[in-house]
Amino acid sequence: MKKFIFVAAFVFSLVSCEEEVRDNSPAFEATIGYTKWKADSWSAVVENETLTIIGRDLTNQIKITIPNYQLGQNYDLGVNNTEFVEYLIVNDDESITAYKTGANIGGGYVRFESAEFSEPNTITGRFMAEVKTSTGESQTLHEGVFYRIPLTQPQVEVVE
Repeated sequence: MKKFIFVAAFVFSLVSCEEEVRDNSPAFEATIGYTKWKADSWSAVVENETLTIIGRDLTNQIKITIPNYQLGQNYDLGVNNTEFVEYLIVNDDESITAYKTGANIGGGYVRFESAEFSEPNTITGRFMAEVKTSTGESQTLHEGVFYRIPLTQPQVEVVE
């Protein structure tokens, strides 16, 4: 009887995990300060060899920009102005507060899953960023995940 209960519990846990992943695929989420945030929409585009991943809802947007990205690589933030995370908030008065990493501004990382663990034509990874406004106010984005975001390439015009 104990074996049956163990096997049943194991099978149930597998089914529960599968449902959770399927329901959240694709997904873009993070903890902002102490608040869990989940994007309503997301996109990932490669243009001029630069990957841009965006997750947004009605009042927040997180944008990750990595030029010449490679799957399976880690990128440190706060080192230069080419690899960065930007966090935008639409305030009640409809003004926008912009936070960003840059050369000696903020810090963190972006990590991409390797190709062998990624679904084709999607991008999956994790991120953490301390972003700052131009006046030095900071915000922490941690436990950030982008999961199976469809990767699109811009349309190329054929000139005849």
